[in-house]
Amino acid sequence: MILWVLLSRRLGKKWPAFFGVLLLGIMTIVAYPIFPPGGMKGPLFAAVFGGALVGSILLLDSLLADVVDYDELKTRLRREGAYFGIWKMGTKLSRAVTLLASGFMLQSAGFVPNQPQTEETSWTIALYFGPLVGSFFVIGAILFAFMPMTDEAHRRIQNILVRRR
Repeated sequence: MILWVLLSRRLGKKWPAFFGVLLLGIMTIVAYPIFPPGGMKGPLFAAVFGGALVGSILLLDSLLADVVDYDELKTRLRREGAYFGIWKMGTKLSRAVTLLASGFMLQSAGFVPNQPQTEETSWTIALYFGPLVGSFFVIGAILFAFMPMTDEAHRRIQNILVRRR
């Protein structure tokens, strides 16, 4: 996570977060289908590299604080509790839905617990958890790129809020 903090101090928060999430998505799309079944080197590499990229998601929480400041500028209300509550509830809900969906996906792929999987089942699982999941990260990163909040905009907002207080 230190990497992302240092990058955000140098480049602002938006673009390191964008590239971190985008690269995580691309890595997920590419890596899962090319892992040889039963091998450990590929998943270990993906865990280390992906783990480093996941740290970029920390910047999203920080950007939410900037959005809260923007809301205060526009409404003159301090509603950080509502924003962070909804944000955290959304992340918990998305994890719950994902866990439920993964069970159905494994079942539809033909996964049989505690047994060697067929080549077709292994391939289907690789596609579900590689390109399918990775595409959500890529789409999210692209949508995020259009967010108008930049560090410069946030500095202007904070200056106005400080003068207002």
